Amino acid sequence: MRHTHLPELLKGLVVIISMLGCLLACGVPSSPELTPAASSTAEAAGTLTMPTQPVPSLTEYNPTPVPTLSTSMQWIEPQATNGIVLEVPNEAIGGKDIYLISPDGSSPMLLANLQGMDPLSVKGAPNGKWLAIENESISSKHEFFSENLLLLYLSTLELKPIVENTSIISYAWSPIGDVLAYTELLPEGAGERISVFDTNTGDHRVLFQSPPPGGWQVKGWVLEGKSLLVGHFLGNGLLFDEAALLDVSTGSLKKIYSDPDKLTQEIIPAPDGQVAVVYKRSPSNFDASNVFLLELASGTFTPLIAPDNPEFFIVSVPLWSPDGQRMALTVSDQPQSQKQEEGISIPLSIIVLDITGQMSEIIRIEDPPMLIRPLGWASDSVLIVNNLGGEVLDQIVYSMRDDGSHVQKVSWGRFLTTIPINP
Repeated sequence: MRHTHLPELLKGLVVIISMLGCLLACGVPSSPELTPAASSTAEAAGTLTMPTQPVPSLTEYNPTPVPTLSTSMQWIEPQATNGIVLEVPNEAIGGKDIYLISPDGSSPMLLANLQGMDPLSVKGAPNGKWLAIENESISSKHEFFSENLLLLYLSTLELKPIVENTSIISYAWSPIGDVLAYTELLPEGAGERISVFDTNTGDHRVLFQSPPPGGWQVKGWVLEGKSLLVGHFLGNGLLFDEAALLDVSTGSLKKIYSDPDKLTQEIIPAPDGQVAVVYKRSPSNFDASNVFLLELASGTFTPLIAPDNPEFFIVSVPLWSPDGQRMALTVSDQPQSQKQEEGISIPLSIIVLDITGQMSEIIRIEDPPMLIRPLGWASDSVLIVNNLGGEVLDQIVYSMRDDGSHVQKVSWGRFLTTIPINP
């Protein structure tokens, strides 16, 4: 039911672990040709701007190895406003190191060493002051009610627990970054509970409690921070059938979206809190997914990608740009099941889609050994992506601009989140 953010296509764990030492010692294999879009101008909705020329080589910056992160490199990206938070195993003392990599080329900053716990997910506060860390005790891994929700205060690097020995379903920062809303599973099959934690006062407040089966899950803060967008997930926790606005002041619920087919995979509000993207399986072809725009104030529902397009398969969850005008996602012109069944080469492309339905392809790789996908945005024009160099390890992080140019390897390590630098 939980943690569906891990990519479904990660396979060959034994092979990956065995190759890790070689990757760290020998570096990353040479990159296949990476091709940007010829123009950043979006074409008509439903069409792609095809690449025509290779990415120019990096001549203005010369990344150098950072000893604390082994094969990683310094990252210089003048257009980035957010730093990148990564997890790197500490081979000397054990545990997981959490690093912040700034786009000014400075050495990575060690934020914390987590012992005895596995960070499941991390989210940076919009004010740049906090990291919320959902973690699980290694000694009781995969057991219910073995999770904690911590805050890491970035000015002092102090870790502060919010809730412990629970089961976190989802969590989200308020627009200002001073209040954290979270959904947790209640013991003894009592359902789910949505609460808020105020970082200024340290107070918890329960907003809503829902009985089983299924429950309401926090998706994000919307409408100037006055409401939470919540999705009703089904018993298995993988699909949604409704969305609603939960008033932060009164705790009242107003439904704004219904999916009688129960095929909605994700409902993700834009950072400006005015619209949300709905990512939904096609009822006629489970290999295909459709993308819709949901206006939260009115409930208006608009398709962004033509439903049931037989030549367009979405293979990653859309990620909003910070300005809420565009999203990045990975697509293929062939179903992934065909590659799994027949072992054929499946090209993957990262595209940028705006809220009018116009899109452009910014990079295409013909036969990646792992899923390439956008991980986050470092600014309105800089994407964080992975696996652009033909790696077989799913923990190589790159940055690139939204026109496919200026590709840089940032680091080896598991991407966790981005955080504003000097907001």
